[in-house]
Amino acid sequence: MMQLIVDSERNAAKNFLVLNLIETYFELTAAEKEIFDKLLAKKEYQGAKEMEQTWADQMREEGLKKGLERGREEGREEGRVKGRVEGHQAGLVAGKREILLRLRVSKFGVLPERTECQVQAMESLDELDAYVDRVLTAKSVEEMGFGD
Repeated sequence: MMQLIVDSERNAAKNFLVLNLIETYFELTAAEKEIFDKLLAKKEYQGAKEMEQTWADQMREEGLKKGLERGREEGREEGRVKGRVEGHQAGLVAGKREILLRLRVSKFGVLPERTECQVQAMESLDELDAYVDRVLTAKSVEEMGFGD
C-alpha cells in the first residue's frame, strides 16, 4: 500500500496526508508497527519515509530550528555585549596604568623596569586607583610601596 502512495500521481501534499492518515488513524499492533518501520527503512520506500512525518513532527522540527536560530542570535548578542564590557574594562585598566606610570615618572623620575612591570601586571581598577592616589600624596618613592 505504501508503494502505491509513493508511486501515485497525487502531489506530495496529498501523499503526505494519506500517510499521515494511516499513521494516525490505523491502530497498528507492535508487530505491524515494526513491519511499517522496516518498510520505511528500505531504499525503495525512502519517499514514503520522507512523507511519514506528521504535521506535529514538522511543526516541532520547524520550532526547533527557529529556537536554535533564536538561541544563536541571542548568544551572538550576549557575546557582543560581553565583548564591549570587557573591552571597556580593559581600556579603563590600560588608561589607569598609563596615568600611574606617567605620574610616577613625573614626580620621582625614571622608573626601574621592575616597577613598570609591576604596574603593567595590575588588573584591578581599585588597586590602580589606590596607587594613583598614593603617587599624588607620597613624599618619596618608598612611600609608593613598589619596593624600588
